Amino acid sequence: MKRTTVLADEGLLLELKLQARREERSVSDLVRDALQEYLRTHRTSVKRLSFRNGGTSGETDVAERAEEILAREIKRESGWDVDPN
Repeated sequence: MKRTTVLADEGLLLELKLQARREERSVSDLVRDALQEYLRTHRTSVKRLSFRNGGTSGETDVAERAEEILAREIKRESGWDVDPN
């Protein structure tokens, strides 16, 4: 665990200390539990990006023809050729 500093008004800290005493727990335990509960209830789900079908071309042999397609597109865009011969 790591130590951190939290600024809070005196009334809140007094109430926290009284609650810790009532529960026979440390202030640190109560703060940890409160933070965990807060984060659990306010956690937003991370949306995973799906790249599946993101660039569907309708062609089924793209992987097999990758070099050919790349060479054709490079020539078209820049005039540069991947095969110097």
